[in-house]
Amino acid sequence: GPQVVARVMQLKGQLSAERRNARVDLPEGAPLYASDKVETVAGGHAVLAFRDDTRITLNSGTRLALTQYTFEPEKPAQGNSIFQLLRGGLRIATGLIGKANPSQVRFQSATATIGIRGTVFDIACGPAVTSDESVPSDLADVACDESMFATARSGSITLAAKDGREIDLAAGQSGLVPGASGAARVLGSTPVFFNNISTPAPETVPVKLDQLFGSEAPAAAPEGVYVMVREGKVVMGQSGQNVALDAGESAFAGLSVAPLRLSVPPAVLNRDPFLSNKAFNFNICR
Repeated sequence: GPQVVARVMQLKGQLSAERRNARVDLPEGAPLYASDKVETVAGGHAVLAFRDDTRITLNSGTRLALTQYTFEPEKPAQGNSIFQLLRGGLRIATGLIGKANPSQVRFQSATATIGIRGTVFDIACGPAVTSDESVPSDLADVACDESMFATARSGSITLAAKDGREIDLAAGQSGLVPGASGAARVLGSTPVFFNNISTPAPETVPVKLDQLFGSEAPAAAPEGVYVMVREGKVVMGQSGQNVALDAGESAFAGLSVAPLRLSVPPAVLNRDPFLSNKAFNFNICR
């Protein structure tokens, strides 16, 4: 089944996802899945937290495709994440995948690719005809099929145009891919847009990963019940404590254990051929 790869941490305005050819509104706390395309409204923003502690702020009028995302906590170097920026701009703090294997993390647009080295940076799309001193209004809610601006706030990033040639941007440096046919270049100063941006820096947003994505199951599990949700949503309650589970999530509760969201579904449920057989159609529990 699907795995919850991220959750909405903060939200101003409306956030929606294109999922399985349907549009879904996403409130704070909502789950995201690999292959979702998420979008903020003009004047709004959203902060997303991913399983590996990557955090991304979507600026005003931004559209982002979660092209690929895989992560297992015990094997961070084998994870990978590819994000396709379609419109607007992002503020990014990379997580465990980027620290363990930076080459496995990429941010792309139609004309530019950004590689990371375990870092904090901002990117924004701009019009085809742009200058190094592009005014802030030029970089708001712009489709990402032309120019790309980037600035490294900590660590370093690489910026490459469609010709594949990379430039390195160290902390405090900014770069530009000027249009679909231009080569990436370093800018003499940070564009005013980045200096004046008011959306939250994602690394400042408090995140508790175990609450968002679950903990390991108790090593010596006492008597209790496991639940795994394949479709829809389930609330598991015990002793006045509730855990809301979305599709792809699992939990455990025992006589002396309050409901515990699990980071990985237990093998006994995940490998059960009867539960995974679509012909075996329970009306309530799957």
